[in-house]
Amino acid sequence: MWPARSGKAAWNRGGNVLKRYLHWFFLGAFLLTLLFDAVVWAGAARMPKIGEQLRISARREAPLTMTYMTVGGVLMTVPILRDYGVNYALEAFEPLIAPIRDKPLLAMELAHGEWRNRKHRTLQWMHLAGPLLLIAWVLTYSRRSRKVHFLPGRR
Repeated sequence: MWPARSGKAAWNRGGNVLKRYLHWFFLGAFLLTLLFDAVVWAGAARMPKIGEQLRISARREAPLTMTYMTVGGVLMTVPILRDYGVNYALEAFEPLIAPIRDKPLLAMELAHGEWRNRKHRTLQWMHLAGPLLLIAWVLTYSRRSRKVHFLPGRR
C-alpha cells in the first residue's frame, strides 16, 4: 500500500488516494444515516400512543421528517427493522408521550426540541447529519481527482 521509495514524490501519491475516494466515505455515511433516520422516524409514526400525532404534525410542519417517515414506511415490512425502529422511538420519545398527548399540535416542536435522553439526542444529531452528509458528498464528488488519459483508446 505504501510506496517503496522514500521522498516527497512518493508520499504525495497517498494524498491523491484520499482525495480520489473521499466521496465514497461521505456517500456511505449518508446512506447509513438515511437508513437510520428512515427506520426510526417510521417507527415513531407507528408508536401506539403518539404515532398518529407525530405523523400529522410532521405532514404539517416538518417536510424532512415526513420524508424519513415515508421512506421508512417501505422498510417497515422487514420485521427486524420494524422492531428496531419502534423500540428505539419508544425509548427516545418516552419522556414526550404525556406532553404530546396533551398538546398534539406541538408534536413536532416537542420532538425536535430540547434533548430528553441519550437516544433522543442521537436521533436529533442523525436528523441533521443526513442533509449535511449529502452536501459533503456532492462537494467531494465534484472535486474528486480523475484519471487523465493521454493516449486515445484503440478502436
